[in-house]
Formats: sequence, structure tokens, C-alpha cells
Amino acid sequence: MGVPLRCSRREALTLAGLGLAARAQASLRVPSGGALRLPSLAPRRPLEPSRAVDMADAWPLALLHGCIGSMVEGAVQWSLLTGPPTEDRGNPRLVTAWLRPGMTFADGSPLDADAVARSFTQASSAGPLARCAMAMLERAGVEAAGPRELRLRLAAPGLLDDVLTAWPLALTRGTSGLGPFAPAPGAPERLVPNARCPAGLPWLARVELAPAMPRNDELRAFTTLSLDASWRGRALHGVTRPSERLQGAPSAVVGVLPTPHGVLDQDPAHARALEALLSPLRAGSEPTLAPPGLVPSGAAASEAQAVGALRAALQRRDPQRPLLRLARDPGDALLDAVAERVVALFDAVQVPVELVPSNGDGTLRAIAPLGASPALAVASFLAVAGDEAHASEVCRAPASQRAALAAGHWGRGTAVLLGRTTPCLYLRAGVQGARFDECGRLLLGDAWLERPRPRP
Repeated sequence: MGVPLRCSRREALTLAGLGLAARAQASLRVPSGGALRLPSLAPRRPLEPSRAVDMADAWPLALLHGCIGSMVEGAVQWSLLTGPPTEDRGNPRLVTAWLRPGMTFADGSPLDADAVARSFTQASSAGPLARCAMAMLERAGVEAAGPRELRLRLAAPGLLDDVLTAWPLALTRGTSGLGPFAPAPGAPERLVPNARCPAGLPWLARVELAPAMPRNDELRAFTTLSLDASWRGRALHGVTRPSERLQGAPSAVVGVLPTPHGVLDQDPAHARALEALLSPLRAGSEPTLAPPGLVPSGAAASEAQAVGALRAALQRRDPQRPLLRLARDPGDALLDAVAERVVALFDAVQVPVELVPSNGDGTLRAIAPLGASPALAVASFLAVAGDEAHASEVCRAPASQRAALAAGHWGRGTAVLLGRTTPCLYLRAGVQGARFDECGRLLLGDAWLERPRPRP
């Protein structure tokens, strides 16, 4: 016969309180969700947004950096300002904005008007996407009119939302930003919460950015829970892991950039022939390529003409081995599937093609656009293709004129524009609050991981 358990009234109330607390903890969101281990999209990852070009560069930058404004479901939010910017009544190209007080970068330096002006000045001499975004402003178009007062001079009326939400112009002080995370000291692949983030602390305790890896290796790591996400899918040899499919808007601009001395170099006719042969990619479903309106009409008249023009160019260059060499960076998860379909399309029309790591006739790229509009996507691709003058002209034009300019400059150039892919990341079940923005960057500000429910 067992001995009865006796306890005082106070002890009984204490035990009851502990039980209620355990049940409450199981039903409430946990303030800190532990670590999230993410795979890199490709083997390159600059930490400064003004130097990033590819989708592989851009997707993690939202974790570290923020712009003056952000586009959320088609509407602009001015999270760093006391209110919306105001236009001068006599001059709609002159805009004034007021920064919120007390904000700092992740390294503790103040985020004041001088710091914003310096960040924009540094971006003007950085990568092609940042320079084209700066083209939407007049020269020296950002100045500090006071400790928290900014004056902006736009190149044309109506460009304010585009320039202040362009991710290549995210505010930085070196590599220090305003995002919910910051690199751990001495370990840039480990991101820890930025206690000074203007939007507040994220739920996650840290994010680990793993190096890019081959498809099967990444899927194996996801299946065995060495990674919490995968760009490649969720199954390896039929073994699946419960997951959530996180899909963004079509964002990465995919196409072929001409390389010096290749068959496309300085020859728009050959570029249009290549584009005609690859046009079935635009109607594909996986990955999803260009929505209507991104790629202007006017490609080669027929498939037969395109095949003939391309074969003739390859024969002239190398009569002994007339093949098309397309370069791509190995390990890019977004481009691997596109490259396989490119080879299949050329096989179907009996044009020999070879995928090489570098020094090809053209390079397959997935470029992160300046903004969400089709015209700015074309401008992004022109800029990275080396046509910064025409790309800047598109960026500086009023919104009503951009589409026509983008179509004209693209048709006269040598870049081969295929469309936009939709980024898709498989996250293990229990990860909540993650999403992509309209330029394909991953947002984790309110992401968290489920914790096991405590046993009763």
C-alpha cells in the first residue's frame, strides 16, 4: 500500500501555478526560437548591398541592411522616417524627409542625415546596380539640411518611391547595416541579433549561412536536419522532410550576358537569334520565367532563321568545332535548372552547346533587379551587361516613358533577356514568419522556430 503524498495549501498552490505556467508556455510564441541554418544560393556573398549584383548576392542582404523605405504589397512604408517625405510646392523634384531620432547602425554609429548622405555617396561609385539607382537622383542629390533633415533632388518627378526603396542603396556604414541581424565578430557567416535594429529584435537567436553546395549534398543535409532549408527541393532519393514551401514574386532577372570576343559580342542580330531559340523558357512553369510585359517583342522572325544565323556565326568563329559555349557559375541553385533546359532546347534544334565554368560566348546570370517594375528589371540587366548609359537613361525617365525606353535599348543591345525566376526556398516545418520581398531578398525579422512542447 502506497504512502499518501501530503503537502500544505501553499505548496499545492505553487504546484498548480507551475502546471499552469507550463501549459501557457506551450501555447504562447517563444520569444527566442534558437538558430536557423540556411544554405547559400551560390558561392558568392558580398556584405555590402551597393556591390551586389546577382540574386545570389542579394537574397541574404535584407537580414543585414535596410533602406529608407520598403515596398510591402505594393505600398511604401517609411520605417526610418517620422512620416512620409514631402515635395516642395514649387518644385516636385525637391523632396524633404525627416529621420526618426536616436537610430544607429549595428556598430553603434549614429544614423543621422550626414550618415545617409555618405552612404548614398559611397554607393555612387560602387557596383552597376547601385550606380543606376543613383541615376534617379541628380548629381549630389542627397544632402543633410540638419541633423535629421534630408534634402533629395530627383532626376524627374515621381521617382521618390523607386530610389528610396532600391535595395542597392540600402544604408550602410562599411558592412554595418540596419537589419535585424549583424555578423558575429570574426565570423561573417554567423549572424546574431542586431540590438540596435530600428524595427526591433528578431525572434531568432542566430542565423548560420552555410556555403553553397551541390544539389545532392544540400538535399542530404536538409533531409538529415544539418540544414533547416534548401533551395533545391525537399526530397533525396524519395526521402522527404516535412517542410514549408516559401515562394516569392518573380524577381531574379535571367538572361545571357555577352563575353568579349564571343558570338554575341557587339552583334544584336545574334543576340536576338539566341533569344528566339530560348523563347520557350518564358512559357515554362519551373522555374517561372517572365510575366507578361517584361520581354519586349521583336525577336528573330522564325526559329529556322534564328538557327541559321547562329550556326553561321559559330561556323565563322571556329569551322573545326562550331559550338556555342555558355558560361555559368557552378553551384547556383537558381540557374542549374535553367541551364539544363537551355541545353535541351538547343539539342532539339541541333545546335551544339557546351556549358563551361568561364570564358564562354555568353554567361547565364540571374540578376537581382533594382525594383519590382518590368522596366527597372530590364535596366538592371542592361547595367550588368555593361550598358550603364542606357540603363541610367531608363532609371531617370518618368515612369510613363520607362517601358518604351527599356524596350528600345534592349532591342538594340547584345544582352539576351529571358525573363524572371521565382525564388523558392523549402523551410523545415515549424519555421514561421519568413517571407521574400519583391526583389527576392529573404526577410526574417519576425521568424521563429517551434520548440518542443514541454511534457506534462
